[in-house]
Amino acid sequence: MAHVSAAYLISQIPVKGKPLTWKEVLLVILAGVIFDFDIFLPEWLGYPFGSHHLLFTHTPAMGLIYFAVFWLIFRKRVNPKIWLLVGLALLSHLVLDDLSYWLYLWEYENGSPSPQIFWLYPFDPRQQAVTKKFLELYGNVAKYKGWNDILQAFSLRMAKLFWMELGLRIATITVFVKKNWKRR
Repeated sequence: MAHVSAAYLISQIPVKGKPLTWKEVLLVILAGVIFDFDIFLPEWLGYPFGSHHLLFTHTPAMGLIYFAVFWLIFRKRVNPKIWLLVGLALLSHLVLDDLSYWLYLWEYENGSPSPQIFWLYPFDPRQQAVTKKFLELYGNVAKYKGWNDILQAFSLRMAKLFWMELGLRIATITVFVKKNWKRR
């Protein structure tokens, strides 16, 4: 949900003083969430839920591929200035995914002690070690049994990140309501 919120807020940046059309807003939101289209891929391959961040599909290199595909499909239908927002939405997804690791490194949160995004893939030597350790810890068993367990673990283990993401959602709702309230 935080990815949708961040992408929506990015889509509210006016281009040449004009707000984006709904089609352009949807393109920016799609760019903000497309990385998570791989969420079930690890389970289909026999790996635990949540290990999709360890895949090639969650790297800046794949972000460049997504950007190129979007550009090839929509380049004639979308204002050229929108492409900066599409790129920002793609980048925001990776930043939000890796935020728990950064907060852990800064000793601000009990987040992930290992990177969630390998920014220099395929040249990041940590990727194989992190993947191996993740699979040793969790094997072929899903860590969480359902969405309630995930929410509870996230809100308790990474409370600061939870509240930051909640604030992002509230900001999104506020911007959406304020923008649409003016129309009436």
